[in-house]
Amino acid sequence: MTQYARMISILFVATSACGGGSGDAKNQADAGHLGGGPADAAVANPADAAPGTPDAEPAGDPDAGPPAPQACVVPTAGFANVGALTMTVTSADGNVDGSGALASGTPPDNLHIDLFAGFGAFAAGAVTTGTFQLTGDETSFNACGACVTIAGDEVAEEAKGLWMASGGKLTLTSVQGRLTGKLENATFVHVDLANPEMPLGDQCSTSVMNATFDAMITPKPAMP
Repeated sequence: MTQYARMISILFVATSACGGGSGDAKNQADAGHLGGGPADAAVANPADAAPGTPDAEPAGDPDAGPPAPQACVVPTAGFANVGALTMTVTSADGNVDGSGALASGTPPDNLHIDLFAGFGAFAAGAVTTGTFQLTGDETSFNACGACVTIAGDEVAEEAKGLWMASGGKLTLTSVQGRLTGKLENATFVHVDLANPEMPLGDQCSTSVMNATFDAMITPKPAMP
């Protein structure tokens, strides 16, 4: 499941629990990416389901006012030298999705590295190796190609909070067969679960100073 399919599940849970809201997540993924839990079918706007078509508008209702305060479940002092992450990585349709826990603890705070062909750093086409600054499009939930996020207290693909990269550097040394590379001096801003384009403006930012990863990429089975 991609970061965005997973976020559709998170948004469905969050908006249902709050009794409403239009959690219109970015729809980069086509039907082949949306396997998994029952909440995966909860795409807010069926018209957005065209493969590879980014949403023209940020998620959420622009007239809804400021978001409600949300729990700060990550360490604001940051994750210092994480070292080698243990990651699960899958691929489908040229996209690569990886996740792993930043520290021991239950429930975990998971780092997600999700690479989308045709978006952001990979706007020219395929996902490639290289060094990518987490600025500009890479700090936007709707536009990123090299998408780096933290899902706080994540259990069964449902999280209590979401943090979007706001700076730092992602280096990819392999994106075929294995996903290898490192994340350096990355900063993250707390964003609204129901509208990930909207920073919450609270004091709950965090960081990852140094993390490396080297994990096998498992292709997802083709959808019938």
